[in-house]
Amino acid sequence: VGALHEIENFRAGDQGHVFAVMQDPNALSETATADRADRRHKTAEEAADTRTFVTPPNVLLEPEDVITYSGDTWRIATIAYRISRQGRIAFALSSRLEARDCL
Repeated sequence: VGALHEIENFRAGDQGHVFAVMQDPNALSETATADRADRRHKTAEEAADTRTFVTPPNVLLEPEDVITYSGDTWRIATIAYRISRQGRIAFALSSRLEARDCL
C-alpha cells in the first residue's frame, strides 16, 4: 500500500508545472516511516554489543532469529559453516553465528 503525497510534474508543451496528489507505491505513510526509523535506531543500538558463537550446525536458524544464551537474548546477524578435518578420515562441521544484543 502506497502513501498519498503531493508532487510537482513538469509537462512539456503548454501545461508547464502541474501540482498533483498521487499514490506512490514506494512511499511510506508517516506511521510506517516512524516504525522504520525506530527499527533502524534499535538495530544501531543492538549492533553496539556483538558476540560470536560457535555451535554445532542448526539448519533451522536464520539471520534475524533470536537466541538465548546464559539468560541474555541475541539476534543473529550472520551464519557461517565450517568443515574441519579431525584425524585422518573424520571431518567436523560447525557453525559460526555472529549475533548482536537483542533489545
